[in-house]
Amino acid sequence: MSVSPSHRPGRVALMSVAAALGTQALIGVSPAHAAETSRAPIDLGVLPGGTFSDAYTINDRGVVMGVAIPADGAEQAASWDRKHRITGLGTLPGMDRSDPKGINDRGTVVGDAFPDPGYFRQAVKWDSRGRIAKLAAVTGFDYSRSVAVNDGDTVIGEAYDFSADYRAVRWNRDGTATLLPLPPGVYFGSQARAINNAGEIVGDVGNVPLRWDRDGHVMQLDTLGGGWSSPQAINDSGIAVGYGQDSAGRSRALKWDRQGHVTDLGTLGGAHSQAVAINAKGEVLGTSSTSDGTTVTVRWDSSGRITGLPEIDYPQAINDRGDVLGRTALWSPGGRITRLAPLADGEFADANGMNDDAVVGLSSRTTENGSVYHAVLWPLRKP
Repeated sequence: MSVSPSHRPGRVALMSVAAALGTQALIGVSPAHAAETSRAPIDLGVLPGGTFSDAYTINDRGVVMGVAIPADGAEQAASWDRKHRITGLGTLPGMDRSDPKGINDRGTVVGDAFPDPGYFRQAVKWDSRGRIAKLAAVTGFDYSRSVAVNDGDTVIGEAYDFSADYRAVRWNRDGTATLLPLPPGVYFGSQARAINNAGEIVGDVGNVPLRWDRDGHVMQLDTLGGGWSSPQAINDSGIAVGYGQDSAGRSRALKWDRQGHVTDLGTLGGAHSQAVAINAKGEVLGTSSTSDGTTVTVRWDSSGRITGLPEIDYPQAINDRGDVLGRTALWSPGGRITRLAPLADGEFADANGMNDDAVVGLSSRTTENGSVYHAVLWPLRKP
């Protein structure tokens, strides 16, 4: 299973590791290889009458999740089956748009339905046949938003209201909603960030990192003594990663074991680092500053050794083979770099997610009316 920090994360300018560190500091930097060019991407197409689509991620069965704009111009969640056929997932009655947040290996998609403008949201899920269902309301809260879904169809997210209170929520497979408990002395403001297939959830409340077990019991995770910490991902072994402030005020990449003990994953010589994803083997993806303050993409192996990844301009995802995806290139163990080609008539390509067999994203293509943008898929193996 591929793990990514977000379905459409923000962008950070990153330099080549080799350029940032210089030739005297190449220990821990992936060996330089001549970049290859990927196979031509497959155009996943658009909805009838539409001109735009974007693929966010792909599950282990080859089902793609993303967005598309139909003829009426209202962006909605979309999916593509293994034969690359698009389905517009629509929205709830009375709502204008929908936004997908995650997909599991059963093909269940979770996201939000919302009016236009869309501050007030309603968490929803679509089954593998594309049928939408509103997730259960949470007593005392007006609105909700989803974050992720595991392979057992357990959904996590937040409930919130007009008073700006918000709480982490778990929606069970039977449709019931559970407000996740807070640590003693805390009364509001929790967020759920990630869930694994064992039903373990990580998140935070205020500046305090938390883990909830499958029964909903809450554990406060250790910190480095700074003002805040936030776990971002958890694998099926129960190992969580994220970032937090140490006692010197530096932002550091963190890893928590099942008992909640924290490890500082270190940097490439700079003061700051962040961890954003972890795969099944315990390999971690993130960023680090170097001694000159440049931010670069990094990968920590399961023993904690850090490696700077040249040519990867933003850490989008890591799969269970250890491949690391950036916006425009893929790094593979051994140091091979594969640049992602745009469509034959396009000039631009932007990757978002992957599994062990394919990368998905979007590419421009040129028409007589100018450039349009379509969801695409780059195969990583011969079919």
